[in-house]
Amino acid sequence: MTIPHALLGSTALLVLGLLAVWSAVVIMPRSDNTVQDELMAPWTNGTTPRRIVAFGTSLTDGNDWPDRLAENLTVCFAHPVEVLRVAKPGAGSTWGLEAVFQVIALSPDVVLMEFAINDADLRDGVGLSQSAEQHIEIASDLQAALPDAQIVLMTTSPAFGLRRWARPRLPEYYDQVIVVAQTTGVAVMDFYPRWRENDLREAFADGLHPNDSATSQIMDSVLLDGFARATGRECGLVLGESD
Repeated sequence: MTIPHALLGSTALLVLGLLAVWSAVVIMPRSDNTVQDELMAPWTNGTTPRRIVAFGTSLTDGNDWPDRLAENLTVCFAHPVEVLRVAKPGAGSTWGLEAVFQVIALSPDVVLMEFAINDADLRDGVGLSQSAEQHIEIASDLQAALPDAQIVLMTTSPAFGLRRWARPRLPEYYDQVIVVAQTTGVAVMDFYPRWRENDLREAFADGLHPNDSATSQIMDSVLLDGFARATGRECGLVLGESD
């Protein structure tokens, strides 16, 4: 697939992309952190549990945020919501291309996807242009196979120490995720600024993986608010920051 030049250009071009008009499907644009209305169809029709797939790296596989999200949404909607993981430690978007059919087979209502942190790894990641191509291909495969599902790209946490040195261009990879979302018309939840604003490096025992308490502080209320406001609700946390 040929990638638009703006995706592969300089930081200045990325910034220009962020200043463009956001699609109505954007959950949390970096500019104002607002949530757009009418993002998803009503979630309380019928009795079938709503299904979310968390698709990504060890930041998804080894942390409790998907379980907390499921419980918070189940209480918020008074309707069963399950969050299933398709995730692998060390995975990047190359693995994501291979695993996308596992996600499709689960027939989710929403896919939350994060691979940028490992794409940015100099040791076993991929370059910026290849990362863009692969994110676009994954998003396109999901859109084609799951036309009624909401696809949400996510930026995640920073890295520290040796893990950060191995990812010298991590902010550029996160910027690119936002532009890819805009280009493909999928949603984005941009957590990286929240991590930067809250210096929680003590929560990263190995420099890469935040503990459950830190992800609760950064992610839980934003995830719940995004889903709640997108479906016309106001919800409080059951599990998360208030624990």
